[in-house]
Amino acid sequence: MPIKEKIEVEMLSPLMAEFIPDYSDIVDLDDAEPLEGPDLVQYQPSIAEKVDEINRLGMPDNQPCNLIDYFDRNKDIKEKVERITMAVKEQDGVLYGCANLTLRENLTPEAVSYTHLTLPTILLV
Repeated sequence: MPIKEKIEVEMLSPLMAEFIPDYSDIVDLDDAEPLEGPDLVQYQPSIAEKVDEINRLGMPDNQPCNLIDYFDRNKDIKEKVERITMAVKEQDGVLYGCANLTLRENLTPEAVSYTHLTLPTILLV
């Protein structure tokens, strides 16, 4: 039986954040400054480190969590996707959330839009 090659796919989603100045012990969301992908590039190392840390929380052998294990919306999609891990990626001066997928077979455009993959909210301290 021939061995099927795995398909590697990156799904990018622009990141947005709110910067809260660190000048008091009280967090006032009214002081938050909205930041988008281009503004966040300078914070990529910190954001990437936090995403990696969260990906590994509670995982044996410190391996990244495979998010497909928690995907129960569509059996067809789950059968085609072997692995999903999260990261951040800078492209053309914009920082994106990046879902890295390892596929057993291609997903249809409808299936891709159905997955609704998003990065979790991360508080950088």
